[in-house]
Amino acid sequence: MVFLKLNSFFLQYKIPILLLLLNGFIVWPLLLPGFFKVQDYLQVMRIYEMRQCIEDLQIPCRWVSNMGSGYGFPLFNYYGVLPYYIAAISSYFLGFIGAAKLIFFLPIVLGGLFMYLLVKEVFGKQAAFVAAILYLFAPYRALDIYVRGAIAEVFAMTFIILVFYLFLKLIKSSNWITYLATTLSWTIFLLNHNLITMMFTPVLLIWIIYWLFIRRKLNGLRKTVVIVLSSLVLGFLITSFFILPAYFEQNLIQAQNLKESEYIPNFRSHFVTVNQLFFSRFWGYGISTWGDKDGLSFQVGWPHWQLALIVICLLLFQYVRNRGLEKSNNYLLYFVLFSVSIAPLLMTHNKSAFLWELIDKLQFVQFPWRFLSISIFCVSFLGGTTVLFIKKQYRIYFILIITLLTIFLNFRYFQPKNFKYNLLDKDLLTGSEWEFYQQGSLTDYLPINAQKPNKIAPKMPTAAGDARITSFEKSSNKFKFRAEVKNHTVVDIPIFDFPNWQVFANDLPIEHSNKGEFGTIRIELKQGNYLVSGNFENTGLRVISNSLSVLAIGFIFLVFLNRKRIFQ
Repeated sequence: MVFLKLNSFFLQYKIPILLLLLNGFIVWPLLLPGFFKVQDYLQVMRIYEMRQCIEDLQIPCRWVSNMGSGYGFPLFNYYGVLPYYIAAISSYFLGFIGAAKLIFFLPIVLGGLFMYLLVKEVFGKQAAFVAAILYLFAPYRALDIYVRGAIAEVFAMTFIILVFYLFLKLIKSSNWITYLATTLSWTIFLLNHNLITMMFTPVLLIWIIYWLFIRRKLNGLRKTVVIVLSSLVLGFLITSFFILPAYFEQNLIQAQNLKESEYIPNFRSHFVTVNQLFFSRFWGYGISTWGDKDGLSFQVGWPHWQLALIVICLLLFQYVRNRGLEKSNNYLLYFVLFSVSIAPLLMTHNKSAFLWELIDKLQFVQFPWRFLSISIFCVSFLGGTTVLFIKKQYRIYFILIITLLTIFLNFRYFQPKNFKYNLLDKDLLTGSEWEFYQQGSLTDYLPINAQKPNKIAPKMPTAAGDARITSFEKSSNKFKFRAEVKNHTVVDIPIFDFPNWQVFANDLPIEHSNKGEFGTIRIELKQGNYLVSGNFENTGLRVISNSLSVLAIGFIFLVFLNRKRIFQ
């Protein structure tokens, strides 16, 4: 009986199981002991800081105390949080390195499965399998994972596929389970990467409008539109605690550093060439630079773009001959996908510079080649549909050839350059490595009045006067110390000032300034003995944002309780 059940299970889910097995070609480095270095080397540090927030009950996490050269900065007020909540919780069981591997592993595996679900819903299992293989082995994903280590970005690229799938399901069948799942997936996507959100949201809206247009003649369209819009709005409201401060509190940090810095001099330095996109097979672990001498690869992928181009040519040929496609007459969808794949590629080329100058917000994308994240999604989707043009008796051979070809051409990209097999958590979170991590991404989220520090923060506050400072302690959102002051003195606390740090002396609020060294908190104390403490508190905007999120979650429960009346 057990054997029959297992056999039935494998037969029913044979394609997803096969996709999981093929993931072995690209996840094997994550199954080895130790860890590897990527360009964004701060994953373990961010997980450590998020875990400190959880332990200090700073939820949602906004301020981290050990980064910014030890002076702290508001990292998670702006930087995608979801992968780090997942990793911080899992670190209690897996350790910090194990948790970092987990958030590398999840988007790798889920990306192919989500692509399979999406394309299967539109074009069937065979096209879905080919599309999933193409997306699994897209070189840009290897770049993001094993070269750049852009975890928040690759999480967003992965979950947007699930969002596309569930919004399509919601439009086709507006039941309460699909509604809640769609809202949850949209929420997950919004909590990952602000720039990918900005880039993919217009594409998602095109997708939703297309399917509403296709189903415009069906009964209940107006109700479906209301349900879809409410899901979009509700997901946004749930994530208000993160999205609203991340956008509206940019005036509190040196946001210009997110456009230009020592390592990102200008978006113009990061355009790519036609050769790099379509023809070059170069692979490297260097940096993005001016011109076509980059140390990185920016391939659309082989055979990805060739298959997508073949599909469009065949479609044009069939359209001219007035022949439909098997099980589908979605000519418009093909050309929408093709257009959406071409437009981002144009944004990676220097001929689009005038748009980057015209739309100032675009410059926060930093690297024009980030638009490859949209192109590889559309090209993989399109490429999968080539199987529909093959006669049924030959499709299995075509699928086998494309699968082997895709793996052969791309699997070697999915490996890190340097792997340290005996690396432990303590090796990364102590000594010189710890100080190295403390100084990582130093200028990204500096408070507006801070200066870039040229040293690690001192272990104790410093006093300019006759005073003795002892028992200094700090957590992610608090600090305290004792001060014996013999005459009026100025104390610099080695924490950057940022709204809303509140400082107390013997439990009474006292004024402070940002005039300390590098823009740290400075207080003045008269003669006496003090217990000085500080709390990181919310601004008015953060209070409103948190409240909106709580109310939206409460609304989810109301939807659940009234699901029969709403979705009947």
